Amino acid sequence: MVHVAVAAKGPSARFEPREFQGLLRVYPVIPAVRSLEDTAAAAVAPSRVVYLLGAGLSTLDAYLHILRERGKEVIVNLDLFAGLSRTAEAVSYLAASGCSGIISTHTDVLNVARGHGLYAVQRTFMIDSDSVTSSMRSLRNFVPDALELLPAPVAPRLLPELRAHYPDVAAVGGGLIADLQEADSLIRQGLDAVSTGNHLLWSAG
Repeated sequence: MVHVAVAAKGPSARFEPREFQGLLRVYPVIPAVRSLEDTAAAAVAPSRVVYLLGAGLSTLDAYLHILRERGKEVIVNLDLFAGLSRTAEAVSYLAASGCSGIISTHTDVLNVARGHGLYAVQRTFMIDSDSVTSSMRSLRNFVPDALELLPAPVAPRLLPELRAHYPDVAAVGGGLIADLQEADSLIRQGLDAVSTGNHLLWSAG
């Protein structure tokens, strides 16, 4: 795939439409890292973006040292971060540490992240039709760089409405991806990317 050059972000960076989508075009399978043991594999994967789902205060520097050295944009799930609560101060800490973005189900911390020049990835669970409606309604108040839709196999159902009203928001499917064939199928159905903890898929294809 063609490498997409995207400038490093910093405080008060101006967000361009489709910027996050540009990162995902490099390779649309995002490594979702839960342990330091998998960090080396994520560092050499083609994707510019890496999700940290298992980081904490005692391990963040180790993750970032390996991943940033290979030019990765490290997106941290604040809701799962050990040692930090969902506060503005926590976002400030992650921004100062060198993270590129925040994942959360909470738009208040994502809005703070945006103010720090970080990518904002809103995680939403599509468990029924009401949750789909709620996901679209939340975009009226805050438009993230990406929606991570879980579980991934049902994510394409939201795409027609999302593309019609928010074409600049990247759509990422996460969870329950069985193999590379399913990942490819989801991307062919219109997702910008999928995230997976299966390291066997990170460099496949």
